[in-house]
Amino acid sequence: LGVARKVYRLDVMSSPQHWGEPTAFVEVFKDEELTLECGMHANPPASIQWSKENEILDEFEEVLELNTIQPQDSGLYTCEAENIFGTAEKKYHVTVYQPAEITSFPPNQTVIAGNVFTLECEAVGSPLPIVSIIHKGEILASSADLEVDGMLLDQSYRVKSKPYALQTQQFLATKLSQYELRLSLSQANVAEGSAGKYLCLAQNAVGFDERSSKVIVYVPPHVQLNKLKAARNFAILEGLPLYLFCPIGGYPKPALSWFRNGKPIKFNGQTLFMSATTRKDQGNYTCLGETSFGKAELSFSVGILIPPTM
Repeated sequence: LGVARKVYRLDVMSSPQHWGEPTAFVEVFKDEELTLECGMHANPPASIQWSKENEILDEFEEVLELNTIQPQDSGLYTCEAENIFGTAEKKYHVTVYQPAEITSFPPNQTVIAGNVFTLECEAVGSPLPIVSIIHKGEILASSADLEVDGMLLDQSYRVKSKPYALQTQQFLATKLSQYELRLSLSQANVAEGSAGKYLCLAQNAVGFDERSSKVIVYVPPHVQLNKLKAARNFAILEGLPLYLFCPIGGYPKPALSWFRNGKPIKFNGQTLFMSATTRKDQGNYTCLGETSFGKAELSFSVGILIPPTM
């Protein structure tokens, strides 16, 4: 009597088979780490090949690791497993988000009135951010105005103009890359009202950023004709007071000086005042305003009338 036993080892051959769904959608943020697993079972073991957007990658392991991932790493990743019995694929649709971030916006800018000035704001983000430039609570330029039927800007740019305080503004948006945008605001014949703080705001679905820029408009000295309070050629009786007002403005504030018949007199403000005039006060008066950006002058002709004497 006895027992006989024979052991058979059954080795089942198979083509590559993936675990789970054949397609997966993955969302991550910039600078995170991402691990993609091929998840294939095959006998004999399959060879592995990874690709991105149908371009072969130099990756042959079951696991694909992406460190400090960037928006440019977004796309369709495919793991292809192959042995003598067949092939199988595992696909990952990877989206990398990056909150909107302003990369360039000058903190300060100066311009002389009457010239052209341009303000540029560059931002990056995924999705591509909407960029706007704001002044005194008004949106002067926005890339949102340049979208058509929900489609993003192409590589070229579109230009818009708008009237603003009797000035013409133009803005354009240029797509520097899939995730970078530059918004430029140009204004011709700049006036004093264009001075102040400008805000650049960049925003997308996952964040926003803002920066400010102080624009200083230098205004050469000029006569503010709307502020002239009296005639510039007149005569008064001797003994009466003389009052002359010199509305010369500018930025920075001009230094003012007065002249009578070409000779300087001791007044240095906008107002010249004499409490009681005499015959010698008759003549041509000139107010001169000066800065490093220029000068302007305003002249008055003053006659002194002498009452008849007995």
